[in-house]
This record gives sequence, structure tokens and C-alpha cells, in this order.
Amino acid sequence: MSELEDSLFTDDKQEPKKPDVLDQHCQHIMEHYDSVLILVTKHDPKTNETVFDWRGRGNRFASAGAVEAWMAKDDENTRMGSFFEEWDEGDDLFEE
Repeated sequence: MSELEDSLFTDDKQEPKKPDVLDQHCQHIMEHYDSVLILVTKHDPKTNETVFDWRGRGNRFASAGAVEAWMAKDDENTRMGSFFEEWDEGDDLFEE
């Protein structure tokens, strides 16, 4: 059984859970990279709140370092006042 298939079962008595879109994309991206961290948000109209979810695979330390570097860059841009001026929902956040 593959790692993905193993992760679909929580114990022998429960039905297998279906992989969600985040799991599927994580698995696919891991074929090309050493670590993957996907963060997503979605508005829940029932509670009128924002729901947060994430998936991560691979080197946890590399992912943590990437998040720290991104946060530092975001903080720098915000303090300089350029972040929201340059922001466009279609922009790639990882381009230099």
C-alpha cells in the first residue's frame, strides 16, 4: 500500500476517507519538490467566518524556513507601504 493509501485509513473499523483536493495536490507537487506547504482559506456562509486549512509534506524544516522568509518579506513590504499597492489577486507571490 502506498503512503497516500495508508493515510486514507484512520483505523481498521472505519471506512476509508476519500482524499481531498489538498491531499491530491500535495501528493502531485511532491513528485517535483522536496517539501510542500499549501495554505488555504474559504468563507463559510453558514457561520460567516473564514475557515483555514492546510496540508504539508516533505521536509518540515525547509517548509518552516520558507514560511519564515515569506513572512519577513511580507512584513518588510507592509512596513514600506508597497505591499497593498503592488498586490493583485492574480500575482504570483513567489516571484521575485
